[in-house]
Amino acid sequence: MSRIYRDLLPPMRDAIRDALTGVAGREEEFVWALFRDGLPALEQVLRPTYGDALTINGVFCHGHPHAHFTSRTGQPVQPEAGDLLIVVHHLLTKRTHIRRSLLLQLKMADQHRRNDAQIELYALWPPFEFRHTRKRQHAHHHVIGGAHRGAQFAFIDRGDGEITIDRGPKRPTISPYWESLLVTELLAMMTTPRVGGREFQSASNARHDDSGWSPVVWDLLRTTFSPSTYAGNAPERDRVLNRGHLMLLLTDSIPQLITQTRWRVDAELLWTWPAESGDAPPRPPTLDDDFVPFDGPAVSTIVIEIDWSRLRGDDSSANPVS
Repeated sequence: MSRIYRDLLPPMRDAIRDALTGVAGREEEFVWALFRDGLPALEQVLRPTYGDALTINGVFCHGHPHAHFTSRTGQPVQPEAGDLLIVVHHLLTKRTHIRRSLLLQLKMADQHRRNDAQIELYALWPPFEFRHTRKRQHAHHHVIGGAHRGAQFAFIDRGDGEITIDRGPKRPTISPYWESLLVTELLAMMTTPRVGGREFQSASNARHDDSGWSPVVWDLLRTTFSPSTYAGNAPERDRVLNRGHLMLLLTDSIPQLITQTRWRVDAELLWTWPAESGDAPPRPPTLDDDFVPFDGPAVSTIVIEIDWSRLRGDDSSANPVS
C-alpha cells in the first residue's frame, strides 16, 4: 500500500463512517447525511494533502433515474439506474484532462430484496432509454462490454456506516476487506487518473465514445445541473424535482467540469438560485415522503476536481501523488 493510501485511507474511511453511523431510514437519508456531514469532513481530511488544488462539489437531489428496456424475459422493465454518481475530474495540464466516473446503486446491507431487472442492467447493459418527462423526450443508450467498474452496487451497513461495493448484487466478502470499500475506490480515482471507476470523455467528444458510457454520464450530469429539472411549484403534469430538496455543496461556483460544456450558462443559473431564492434551507427527504421524483436522469452527484498544476506548484507535467 502506497504512502498516500496509508495516510489518507483510514481518516477518509472514518469521515464517511462517522457521518452515516446512526442514520435511519431509506437510502436517500444516507446520501443526505453523506452530503451534509460526510463530504465536509472528507474535505478536511484531504485539504492538508491537496491544498487549494482540490475542490469537492456537487448536487444532492431527490432523483432516481430509471433505465427503460426490454428484459431477457421479453417484458418491459424500468429499474433505477443509480442513486449516486461520483465524478473525479483531473486537470493534469491546461489542455490535458481525465475524467473518471462511478455510478452507485445503493442497497442496505441487511436487506436482501432481489431486483432482477436491476441486476440485468448492471450485468449486461442492454440498450435502454432515459425518459425526460418534462421535455417529452427519450435518450437512447447502449453501453458495450457488460458489467464494469464504473457502475457498481454499494452496500451500506446500518450499524457502523461502512460502505462496500461490488459489480454484483451481493455484498462482497473478499479479503483483504479494505479492497471492497467505497472509500478505497474513491481514493484510487483521485490518486491515479487512469484507475478506479470508469473513464469518460469530454462533453464534446462523448458521442465518439464507442463504449457508450460517456453519453450516459453526460446525460446524468446535464439533467442534474439543469435549472429546469427543479421546477418547484410546476403543475403536477409537469412535476420534476423539488427545489426544496436541492442542496448545492461547499463552494459558490459550479465545477470546471460543467463550465467547459456548451450548457454552462444554464448550470450557472442553477448555482445562483439558492442565494437569490430566499427560500428555507433544503429539507431531508424524510419530510416529504409522498413526493414522487420525475422519470428522468437526474441523480445526486459528487464532483471532485484536482488541479495537478497547482498541486505541483508549476505548469509542467508530472506524475500524480503516490
